[in-house]
Amino acid sequence: MATTENPVLVSVHKFLARFPLYTYPAWPLSTTAPPSGLPTLWIHPSTKGQEPLSSDVECLKWQAWLALRGVAVSLRSDVHPDGGVDGKLPTLHLPDNTVHPAHAIPSALSIASLPHEGYASAEAELESKAFLALLESTLHKALFPDENPPRGPITGILPPEWLASVKPVSFVEAREAITALSGRLGSTDVWFLGSERPTALDAAAFAYLHTALTLKVGHPAEVIKREVERRPNLLRFHQNVEEEVRNAFQ
Repeated sequence: MATTENPVLVSVHKFLARFPLYTYPAWPLSTTAPPSGLPTLWIHPSTKGQEPLSSDVECLKWQAWLALRGVAVSLRSDVHPDGGVDGKLPTLHLPDNTVHPAHAIPSALSIASLPHEGYASAEAELESKAFLALLESTLHKALFPDENPPRGPITGILPPEWLASVKPVSFVEAREAITALSGRLGSTDVWFLGSERPTALDAAAFAYLHTALTLKVGHPAEVIKREVERRPNLLRFHQNVEEEVRNAFQ
C-alpha cells in the first residue's frame, strides 16, 4: 500500500511537514592570508570590548604561551568557533593561508623544543605534569563545573585518564590546588618550579589565575578568587605575566 493511501501515515506526514529539517551551511574558513603578514591567532573575544586578553581560558593559555616565548602573532576575535579547525578556537592562521589547531601551534610555527621543555631538570619536567593536571582537571572543573567534556591540556602530553574523571570537584580541593601552586612558586621565583625561563606551566597557571581573578561578584567559584587574592606571590606572578602578554598584543 502506498504511503499516501494509509490515513495514519498521511496524518504523520502532515504533522512532520510542519517542522521541516534545515541544514545550516558550514561556517566558511578564511580564504585569504592574514592581512598583517604575521601568523594570526583566532580567539574567543574578551567580554570587555577591545580588551586583548581572551575571556576563554584555552585561548588565553595560548596567548600567554606565545607571548612568553616571544613569538610575534596578531589576533583575530571575529571568527565564529565553527570556523576554527575542528570547530574550536584557538586556531592559528599562517601567512601561507593554512590553518592549524591549538595543539599543532608549536610545530606550525617551527618553535624548537627546549631541553626538558624549558624546565630546570627532568625531575621538574615530570613534576610539571602533575601541576598541569591539577590545573586542567581540579581547578578547571571548579571554575567551569558545567563544561563537559573538558577541552584538553595545553601541552597535549597528559594521559587522558588524568582528565577523564567525572567526579565533581569541591571548592575545598580547588583551594588546596591554589595552596599547592603558591607553595611551588615560592616568594622570590619568577617562574614556577624554579625554571629560568617561562614554560607551559607558567602559561597555563596565568590563564587560570586570570580567570579566577576576573570572576564576577556572586560567581559560584568566587571562593577561588578570594584564595588567589590571599597569595601575594601568585598576585605578583599574575601581574608580571599579564603585563607581558598585554604588551605582546597591543
